[in-house]
Amino acid sequence: MDKIDNFLGLLSSDQLLSDDIVSWHHEEARAGKFQPLPPDLHISLKNSLIAQNISDLYSHQIDAWNAIRAGKNVIITTGTASGKTLCYNLPILQSLTEHPNQTAMYIFPTRALAQDQLKSIIKFQQPDHTTNNAFNSSSPTIRASIIDGDTPSHMRPGIKGKVNFLLTNPDMLHIGILPHHTTWKRLFENLRFVVIDEAHTYRGIFGSHVANLVRRLIRVCHFYGSDPLFILTSATIANPLEHASNLVDKPFDLISSDGAPSHGRTMVIVNPTIINSELGLRRGANHEAAILAPHLLSHDVQSILFTRSRRSVELLLKEITNKNDVPSGWIRGYRSGYLASERRSIEAALKSGELRMVISTNALELGMDIGSVDAVVIIGYPGTLAAIRQQAGRAGRRHNRSAAIFIASQNPIDQYLVNHSDYMITNPVEKALINPDNLAILYAHLRCALFELPFLEREKFGALDDETVLQILRAIEETREVRITEGKAFWTGSTYPASQVSLRSAGGDRVHLYVREESENLVRIGEVDRDSATWMVHEGAVYLHQGEAFLVRSLNLEQGEAIMEPSWMDYYTEPVRELNIEIVETIDECQNVDLIKFVAEALVSSSVTGYRMITWAKREIVGTHPLSLPPNETLTECLGISLSSQVVNNIKQLGLWTSEENNYGPEWASLREQVRRRDGYKCRVCGIGEGKQQHHIHHKVPLKAFTSRDEANTISNLITLCPSCHRKAENVVRLRSGLSGLSYILHHLACLFLMCDIEDLGRYSEPQSKLADGNPIIILYELAQGGTGLSRALFGQPEDLLFRAKDLIASCPCLDGCPSCVGPGGEAGLGGKQETLAIIDELLIHSVHG
Repeated sequence: MDKIDNFLGLLSSDQLLSDDIVSWHHEEARAGKFQPLPPDLHISLKNSLIAQNISDLYSHQIDAWNAIRAGKNVIITTGTASGKTLCYNLPILQSLTEHPNQTAMYIFPTRALAQDQLKSIIKFQQPDHTTNNAFNSSSPTIRASIIDGDTPSHMRPGIKGKVNFLLTNPDMLHIGILPHHTTWKRLFENLRFVVIDEAHTYRGIFGSHVANLVRRLIRVCHFYGSDPLFILTSATIANPLEHASNLVDKPFDLISSDGAPSHGRTMVIVNPTIINSELGLRRGANHEAAILAPHLLSHDVQSILFTRSRRSVELLLKEITNKNDVPSGWIRGYRSGYLASERRSIEAALKSGELRMVISTNALELGMDIGSVDAVVIIGYPGTLAAIRQQAGRAGRRHNRSAAIFIASQNPIDQYLVNHSDYMITNPVEKALINPDNLAILYAHLRCALFELPFLEREKFGALDDETVLQILRAIEETREVRITEGKAFWTGSTYPASQVSLRSAGGDRVHLYVREESENLVRIGEVDRDSATWMVHEGAVYLHQGEAFLVRSLNLEQGEAIMEPSWMDYYTEPVRELNIEIVETIDECQNVDLIKFVAEALVSSSVTGYRMITWAKREIVGTHPLSLPPNETLTECLGISLSSQVVNNIKQLGLWTSEENNYGPEWASLREQVRRRDGYKCRVCGIGEGKQQHHIHHKVPLKAFTSRDEANTISNLITLCPSCHRKAENVVRLRSGLSGLSYILHHLACLFLMCDIEDLGRYSEPQSKLADGNPIIILYELAQGGTGLSRALFGQPEDLLFRAKDLIASCPCLDGCPSCVGPGGEAGLGGKQETLAIIDELLIHSVHG
């Protein structure tokens, strides 16, 4: 038996681990389909392949060779570790051997991928041992360089004018290359190939930005007289040709018949055991992974543990290292925010086998060569089925059998998947959806395109017609940033528009992280994007880096720096956020007497108003502190569902409506004054005193939990809270109301069936909302600026989602609501499970379709 068999045998025999296993899925090995090297392959390239122990090619590599040599744009969607890199490197190197002036641009979504792919290119530069020349003159002259945020400034001028292979990423192309295209004249004049690797990652708002970036790239190429071929690679997606055409505005050929061998994989589905049957609470997915980790290490199984967030990377790393005697250098974290040198060191140690375990975000999901990893552990649903399969495919890349373990969290998506495992294993993967013609994105990129080159009369922008282009240019003209004269539009603004446009949520301005040493010297240890800084490195935050804790002493957003120092606190911190939604304009509406359903443009404002301190040992909240930080505002789209008073009355008659406005009684005013005076007119949570407005009085145990109002209003059950803390306290209780329970489960299931990430949508519910004339409302809003069409898709097909929500709630074993169905209850909240089912029944009876 090999080490994978031994490890899987342990899983099946150890009771603590085996009791949590829901199902096993075995993927059999598959033989490869091989073909001889192309007869017209240049001898130097043939010799390079032989030196790399490659004597023939997979069938899909030959398919790609033939299509690219025929001058076709292609998208390659074969599986992980199937040699997609050689699919494009070989024909491009052949062409550059035949036409030495040609150039190629490779675009990767991450810096790590660019570093990895540079190595694959320079393998083809063969030394000539028969002469004094460094390289054989008959082999292709490779002048490959990376330009990204890690490239030192002093090296960049030397790259321009010399490079024939440029490796970069969308952010650098956007902000550092296209706006300065005149300094890259030789590259663009001779650009024959553009490779866009991992094209499936360009979806949603990021993909919509990249599609417009490609439009700008093609426009600059045409200015210099070039018309490059586009070669895309992707994980398996449901709409490869559609996605490629939307991304590049050109027709494509599909290379999808995978000729690479597969060496077999076992996938294990794990659902952590229930530790509180009444509340339906399960052992945490991270804790389950921490139990599994020492067994992976002891069986010499090199592994990657994929988590959902940067914070989870550090928490899990700390838990594993604190509880186990792990040799130094065996386990590391990997995520964005680490310095480039640290990331390169981790990648090299993983590939060499020196590193036995890496805890990573999806930063290691993409196709860099990471060596002979034996197993992956996927901790929680990573956002798409494609991501599950991509992460599982990171193991077994060196012709070995592998294992993938999916550990479900308590989220409804995860619970749906473990109870419908065939959906996860065999269901077709998702579509990659983008909206290049999102008006906000178009406006931003047309400003950038204007800065790069004037627009000519009746000029299109990719597939966008000239009339729409002119309308947007006229809108920009009103800002006095463009002058339209004699059939041309010229940029006249004084700003640098690319610097004002972030392609992705982690883009834009960066905040550098510094640790103050005992000598008072500041040492830079990483960076975060500006939006993340307000919740990750606010003053008082405990920031985790490679399992070490640092206390943030100051955050200066204007200067883009956070100062911290080593921390020995027995707690970590968690941000407290506040949300406000305003409806700007209704886009579409469907209503009858009892229900209103609408899609609208909405302004969503979120801010970090404080933070909680939570002990490492028992996860107990030991304190809260207020913060005053600027809000983040997003103009986006949302779906709203509002219930009429008649629907509410129907549920009340069943005795299930818990969101009725409270009647506090005639003595409430004097009780309020008495409690405020007792508490010194200060909030009992954050300690802030009253200002111009009086603080609120909150029932510790909810009023509705009592049969007697007098018992509910006893002084010992009342507490003074500021408005912000009161909202948070009410939200804790409201999580178990049916209304919020429905928003909770719809939010999670919508992300699964819309095939989007959980972070693409937010949720909001209010029992007496000004947005619905005082009636109850549920809102699912898009987190992307301008929206990407998710709300409109929900507007068109809600019934199937409601039926699935009802099925999941009804089959959940909890008594009264839990994180796996309608959400966790407050410490003393009322039950929401039956109420949520009653609301769903009312929605289905009255037909959400209107």
